[in-house]
Amino acid sequence: MILKNKLTLTAFICILISFFCFDQAACAQKATIKTKAISAPKAKSGQKAVKSTPKAKPVYKATATRKAKPSKKKAPIHHDWMITGYGAMLSPDTLGDTLTFNAKYEDSYIAVMSLAKRIHSFKKLPVDFEMEGQVGKHFGEQNHFEVNAVPVVFRWKNFPWDNYVDTSIAMGAGVSYAFEKPDIEENSVGKDKSSPKLLGYLMLEFAFSLPDKPQWSFVTRVHHRSGANGLFDGRLDASNGIGFGIKYIF
Repeated sequence: MILKNKLTLTAFICILISFFCFDQAACAQKATIKTKAISAPKAKSGQKAVKSTPKAKPVYKATATRKAKPSKKKAPIHHDWMITGYGAMLSPDTLGDTLTFNAKYEDSYIAVMSLAKRIHSFKKLPVDFEMEGQVGKHFGEQNHFEVNAVPVVFRWKNFPWDNYVDTSIAMGAGVSYAFEKPDIEENSVGKDKSSPKLLGYLMLEFAFSLPDKPQWSFVTRVHHRSGANGLFDGRLDASNGIGFGIKYIF
């Protein structure tokens, strides 16, 4: 009887244990289902969090930009200085014969370097007022130095064809000093067998330049020493020459 009761109790305990285990398994299964059901939205929210968010654009600090100051207009540069080099062949004949190409030339030459400055430009006329100084060296029949001061030079600088060849004409008057008595002037017209070292001086210049290179000019010059119609020692003409050279304006 006791054994039967023990077996019955043992069976009952086993049944209770089996029911407990079954219940625990069911509870665990339900908990798992609930966990999945609950974790699903969390996972979605997690997915949203995982989603790559667009990178924020770098924020640049606003820097105050300085306004560029308007550049001052440069005043036009006036090239007032001129240097001219030319060579000429000399004649004892008159200025008239020289200008009409009727003069007879001697074996006498002069090389001249001159420096001039524009002093004034007239507003209502295309005319410049200049001053010039010259140093010359004689060759051939004469072999001496000569200096010329030309304080009065007027230059006309407006011609219809200036768009093609920029042209100007200059005329000047001054004095000329030869460091030796010029030999060819001893035989010139109107002489009294004596040629003074100091005489009057006249210059006539034609200058031609290209419009895109106005600083360089080709020049032809008349080089004239004379007594200024008797003003210097009663002399008339003394010597004349026509020369060619280059002018540079700076």
